Amino acid sequence: MNYLKAAFLFLFISSNALAQRVCVYDFNKGLQELTGACPPLRALGREGFFTDEFLPEIDVKRAVYIFEKNSGVQFDNSTGRMLDKGNYTIEMYFKFDSLQNWKRVIDFKNGNTDNGCYILNGKLNFYNYAVGDKAPVRKGEYVHYVFARDAQSSGIKMYVDGKSKIEFPDKYNEALLNDDNVLNFFQDDQRVPREASPGAVALIKIYDRVLDPKLIKENFDRLKTEIETIAKTTTQTPPTNLALPTVAVVPPKPEPKKEVVIAPVPAVVLPKPEPKKEIVVAPVPAVVLPKPEPKKEVVIAPVPAVVPSKPEPKKEVVIAPVPAVVLPKPEPKKEAIKTPAPAAVAKAKPQYYLQGQLVNTATKQSVMNATVLVMDSNMVEIQQVKVADGRFRLPVLLNCEYNLVIDAMGFFSMATAISRAKTVEYASRDNIFRLQPVEIGRSIVLKTIRFKQSKNEFLAGSNDELDKLVGYLREYARVEIELHGHTDNQDDFQLNLDLSRQRAELIKTYLTENGIAPYRIVCKGFGGTRPVASNAREETRQFNRRVEMIIRKN
Repeated sequence: MNYLKAAFLFLFISSNALAQRVCVYDFNKGLQELTGACPPLRALGREGFFTDEFLPEIDVKRAVYIFEKNSGVQFDNSTGRMLDKGNYTIEMYFKFDSLQNWKRVIDFKNGNTDNGCYILNGKLNFYNYAVGDKAPVRKGEYVHYVFARDAQSSGIKMYVDGKSKIEFPDKYNEALLNDDNVLNFFQDDQRVPREASPGAVALIKIYDRVLDPKLIKENFDRLKTEIETIAKTTTQTPPTNLALPTVAVVPPKPEPKKEVVIAPVPAVVLPKPEPKKEIVVAPVPAVVLPKPEPKKEVVIAPVPAVVPSKPEPKKEVVIAPVPAVVLPKPEPKKEAIKTPAPAAVAKAKPQYYLQGQLVNTATKQSVMNATVLVMDSNMVEIQQVKVADGRFRLPVLLNCEYNLVIDAMGFFSMATAISRAKTVEYASRDNIFRLQPVEIGRSIVLKTIRFKQSKNEFLAGSNDELDKLVGYLREYARVEIELHGHTDNQDDFQLNLDLSRQRAELIKTYLTENGIAPYRIVCKGFGGTRPVASNAREETRQFNRRVEMIIRKN
């Protein structure tokens, strides 16, 4: 029965290779494709590892690929040519270890845009066009995930466990590849942090056609059988298995006899002469070369020792004190530069520093007893520094991206992102970092929470500020706040008034969904009556579309 399954699977894959193609990655052969007809996947970020894992959802133990946070795999379509016509299906069986907020599944633009497939708090999502109303995905559990695009209608369908969950039109071709022509899985572009999760993947299949919904359901129902069958075929050679009945009857016994006859012939003729030659040749260099060489070295050594010994040390003595007096300090510096590799890194460490002063925005005084957390572009901690007197100085490398988080008791946390281009600018001056004190009645603008014009929706990049607000309210459990919504002056006055309140309510919803008690948050809307910037241009109008926070109880 196992043989028949393997033969059927190979025939199925071979027939599709001639007509409709499918690339199958089951990870029993690493990142190689099952049939060899498609390119291997490429590891993204930090390379993961392969392990045998029991999949309780389908009661199978098999090979899976384990990937870290913001890592994953990439399919090269320039070689595979599976998505060229915009008519395709992607079938996956994977799990995420974390589902908080946004977690990237598929990226069609190679990190050049935030749009693409995510799981948002357990719900299917294609940013920025569609979101599922159910939560079919659970943390730490494998899920059968299918994404299909019909080129004729530009329609997209997303399935979980064989059931259709989302349908929407791809009006702006967001699910077509850009000029990079690669398809990325699980890695995020890092424009907004914490939008990727570690996890594991057991199966990826890419079809050059749209699968029928009935077939997708059947694929899910027979997932256990298919994974077991594919795993077994990867340990065999499919063409040999198919020809086995014919080959086994005709020539199996004569061939081993021929091999037995031929094997002893070279075994009798060549074994003894070769070791004799090796024995003869070995002593020749052993006798001739070792003794003459030490004699030459002994003869040459005394010659300079007897003839020019005195003049040469005199020259050395004369030359030695000159550098010893003139260049004592530069010489050790040169040695220090040559020791590490590359030399450019050694120069950068002592030469460039990020330094600054922490200032209370209300009193203009230094903020004492603060903590500065330095992270890299992947939000991985590099170092943590305690700042006792309000000033700090940290070594940095040029052309590197940094993220600073500054915390002090009685102040709101402050986050600063330093891009590669800004590293030199920050490292060449004394910077001032202003911290906002937590005071009753003080208004604080939630600066990085932005909204789309005339819509009750966050702009990309708002989650970081929202998460910091959640962390603050969790840490200070007795604080109660008011959220004041504001808009620009475009459109109807009453609509703006309603919209401003809805935006404040949107933030409250985010906070309560993350464990903050609703009674601690009061929402108000002021429309466009309190602008902080000009409404003449869109570049400045966006600053009027804001929410301010006021501490009511501390």
